[in-house]
Amino acid sequence: MSLRGAVITIAALGLVVGGWLFFYRQPANDVATVETHDQTVPIVEAPVDEKLADFFVLTNVGTFALPLGTYRPELLAATDGTFYVVVVEPKGESRHWAYHYDADWKLIGQPFAVSAITEEYGESADHRAMLFGDELVVIYQSRGASDQSLILARFTLDGQLVKRLPIIANAANGAGEDFSEPAITWFNNHITITTGTGEQKLKIRQIDVDGNVVSTEVYPVAAGSAISNEIGNSLFVDANGNLNLVSGNEPTSTESLVITTFDSLGEISASLRLPTNGREETFPADNTGASGYEFIAYISGVDPYLKILDAESHVLADVQIGQGGFMYVHPTVAVSGGHVFVAWSKNVDGQSQVQIEELTIASD
Repeated sequence: MSLRGAVITIAALGLVVGGWLFFYRQPANDVATVETHDQTVPIVEAPVDEKLADFFVLTNVGTFALPLGTYRPELLAATDGTFYVVVVEPKGESRHWAYHYDADWKLIGQPFAVSAITEEYGESADHRAMLFGDELVVIYQSRGASDQSLILARFTLDGQLVKRLPIIANAANGAGEDFSEPAITWFNNHITITTGTGEQKLKIRQIDVDGNVVSTEVYPVAAGSAISNEIGNSLFVDANGNLNLVSGNEPTSTESLVITTFDSLGEISASLRLPTNGREETFPADNTGASGYEFIAYISGVDPYLKILDAESHVLADVQIGQGGFMYVHPTVAVSGGHVFVAWSKNVDGQSQVQIEELTIASD
């Protein structure tokens, strides 16, 4: 069925949870059952329909910039029409800060620190964030001289710390853990996190809201296989309730994005390679779903891009969002009020600065 001429209404996809579940408390470490999956599945090429290519037209209607020195943004759209942007901005007692903006990008309150530098766990590094009910949830890597930890921090929406604790504490370097560039989503009533190992394996952990590890699944990683990268990925839950991982192949292989689907038992059930336009496509740092479409933010070279997929994984748009990124660019995407927003790290005369692009979306 052709989509041309359809009237598209994009609505923000939000999760409202009416209260926390009660959990028992146990020491924060990986004590839950670990299951290793050795099987893989062949990668299938995503369907291509030339009539649907460039179905969506995106128009940039404004750019908002955070202060110089900010980078690696996590852009989150709240159900009340406001936005949270969690960035790296080394200053004072923290390397990570959350900014809260209204729909017109006016700052609400003051930025608040979301990570901590401590003697026990070291200095905070890579982070991810999500909104859950009436809280902002942040996970981040913290690095000591010879170890690293994976930290969970929960905040009220006005920036008050609810709880901070290690999910995995003081894992020795080289001991099969790599908490850099994790991915996070809410799945199966748990916070679900992917991390690497440094050993060509990917771990998917499910934790409760108190940081207790409920389960750990381990998967093989190889360029050109169902899972092609340990880190720099993103997660989403599809319309069938299945968990999906979006990973980018190493630049020396097929240079494309792969969507891997897991069944209810945690087995890999499908792996889909998205079409490219003859360019390197890596680091799919974020995605969001709205009105039956999936929006995937990724990079090519040092520039941010955005793909929009329909439910059958047809690519309806694949557009460049900006030019001249800083470091890993780390584009993230949100949909709110009928517009698409993409945050990314821009190189401004050798300094980093988070830029947020606002785009309208229309069918061709």
